[in-house]
Amino acid sequence: QFAGAWNIIAAASNDKVFLSKKDSMKMATAIVTPAANGDLNVKFGFPKRKIESVERKQTLTPSKKPQWGRTSGRGWVDFNQKKIHVVKTDYKRYAIMYMQVERDGVTSNMLQLYSRCWGIAPGSLWGRGPRLGPGNMVGGNQHG
Repeated sequence: QFAGAWNIIAAASNDKVFLSKKDSMKMATAIVTPAANGDLNVKFGFPKRKIESVERKQTLTPSKKPQWGRTSGRGWVDFNQKKIHVVKTDYKRYAIMYMQVERDGVTSNMLQLYSRCWGIAPGSLWGRGPRLGPGNMVGGNQHG
C-alpha cells in the first residue's frame, strides 16, 4: 500500500546542518517500490537547479539499518540513519516519516511529511517531535 510516488513536502529536524541549510532547501520526490524480501526500495529525487537534479536510492529494511546506493548526481549524504519508520499514514494522501540520524557523533531527529500531492499543509508536523516547529522546518511550495 505504501508503494508509489510520494512528494516530501515538509521536513523538520534539530540537525545542525539541516538548520543551517533549511532556507535554501528544495523538497524531494520519493518513489517507493516493494522488494521481494519485504524491504522497501526508495529512490529520492532532489531538485538542485531548474535543469539539474540529484538522485539517491535507499533500501529500508524492518530489522536493520537502511542500505544506501548511489545512482547519479553530486551532493552525497553525509549522515548515518540509525532508525527510520512510518509514524502515521493513510496510504492514499499522507505519511509522516521519522528518522534518527547521526552526524559527527551527534544524534538528531528528523520528521518528513510525505504527500501524494503538493496540497497538505506542512504545519501538521509542528509539535510532533523534540523541539520541532516553524523555526527548524522547511516546507511549503519549495518543490522546484
